[in-house]
Amino acid sequence: MGIVQDTSRDDAVRLQAANVLLPYVKPRLASVEQRNIDDAATLSEAEIMAKLKGTISASPDLLVKVVTVACESVPGLAQRVVDACGHYLQLSKTQPESSAVQPQAALH
Repeated sequence: MGIVQDTSRDDAVRLQAANVLLPYVKPRLASVEQRNIDDAATLSEAEIMAKLKGTISASPDLLVKVVTVACESVPGLAQRVVDACGHYLQLSKTQPESSAVQPQAALH
């Protein structure tokens, strides 16, 4: 390092010394593998629905926010949600509370 900083030395010698020292002073950038793990690609629809139900159960207000954003973003979705909710309400009136009501068919 002293040769590189010694101004009394010839510039060619200083440049050659700097080239030799460069890898030790400024390391090269290393390549790093970047992986994005997408759970949705490996989960079945049933597993995704189970996670979604768990999330909604833990934070019901989150569903209202998601539906609001979705209805603002997708034309016609608000009516489909209303239809699905109406279908669900009709089914819940005719079936006992313990029955599993599946309003998903109205959303498709």
